[in-house]
Amino acid sequence: MTLAIAITLFMMAGQLHAVEKKIRITGIYSNLVYNQEGGDLLGNELFIVSAQEHGFFAFFQSWAGGTTAPVVVPVQVEGDRVTFIIPAPSLGEGSYEGRISGTGFDGKFRYPLASGGFREEPIQLKRKKSYWQ
Repeated sequence: MTLAIAITLFMMAGQLHAVEKKIRITGIYSNLVYNQEGGDLLGNELFIVSAQEHGFFAFFQSWAGGTTAPVVVPVQVEGDRVTFIIPAPSLGEGSYEGRISGTGFDGKFRYPLASGGFREEPIQLKRKKSYWQ
């Protein structure tokens, strides 16, 4: 009887694990807002797409009053964790790493300083429509 209960519990645990919801990595993530006071845009937009056998790619653009051209870069994905690097001369130059959830991208942004060092800051981008939609 004890063995039968143990086997049943083991099988139920395996079924519960299989039912766990897999996080969808692809999507649009944004914290872009219009600044009334300055009359300009502030924030970032990240659009992650799948290229099937080529992996994932990010379309990224950053604004701080002005902007630079958007860039497309490869994204490394491990479960719900993503990492990618935005090259210079983009306004969003630096490395990004974080977790994707049903509500957004929550991570850190590490960027170079003019002095030669680096600074790291948290970054949160909500999963939502693009500012432009």
